[in-house]
Amino acid sequence: MKILIKKLFFRLLTELKNTKVKSDKLFYFIINLESNIEKTTSYVVSYAKTIEDLELIIKERETYFAKMYQEWLANGYICFIVKEIDSTIGIVWLNNTRVVPLEFGYRQILNDKTEAALIDAYVVKNKRGKGVYKALWSQLLKEAKKIGIKTLYVHILNNNVLSFKVHYKLGLKGVTKILYYYRILWFNIYFVRNLKNLVDITYFKKYLKLN
Repeated sequence: MKILIKKLFFRLLTELKNTKVKSDKLFYFIINLESNIEKTTSYVVSYAKTIEDLELIIKERETYFAKMYQEWLANGYICFIVKEIDSTIGIVWLNNTRVVPLEFGYRQILNDKTEAALIDAYVVKNKRGKGVYKALWSQLLKEAKKIGIKTLYVHILNNNVLSFKVHYKLGLKGVTKILYYYRILWFNIYFVRNLKNLVDITYFKKYLKLN
C-alpha cells in the first residue's frame, strides 16, 4: 500500500512539473436599465423559436453551439435574432433564470428576478459593421426593461478585443467584477474579485487600443 501511494505521489509531482497552468479572466460589466437610454435602428428584431432559426449562425461557428443553443431554448433563455430574407444573421441571448452558465464551467447566481445576463452574441462575418448588433442590443435593453429587469450583466473574456470595442461604442463602461480562472491538471479553480467602485472601461484603453 505504501509503495502504491509513493508511486502515485511521484506521478503527481511529475505531472505538476510538466503541466502548463491555463488561466483566463472574464470581466463583468453592469448596466442599470432604469437609467439607460434606448437606441433606435432600422433592423427588425424577433425571437428564435426553434434551433432551425439559428442554422446559419451555427454553421459559421463551431458545431458544439448546436447542442448548447438547443439546451438554452429548452431552458427558456430568450434569443433575439435579426433575419435577412430567411437566414438569421445576428443573435443575442438573454438569461433571466436563477443560474447563468458562464465560461470555464462557472455558474453565476443572480440575486433576484430583477437581474439578468447577456450570455452570448454573434453576427455573421459579412454583416458586421452594418448596425445588426446595435439593433439586437437596443431590443435586448427594451425587452429586458419590459419584463422587469433592472440590472443587466454582460460578460466579456479577457482576449475578446472585438467585443470590448463594440460594447464600448454602445456605452458599456462599468466593470463590477472580474472572474479569474485557472486550470491545473484536472482541477478548475475560480476566484471572483468584487469591485467596490465600478472601474471605468478607460482603464483598459491602452490594453485594448480603444479610440
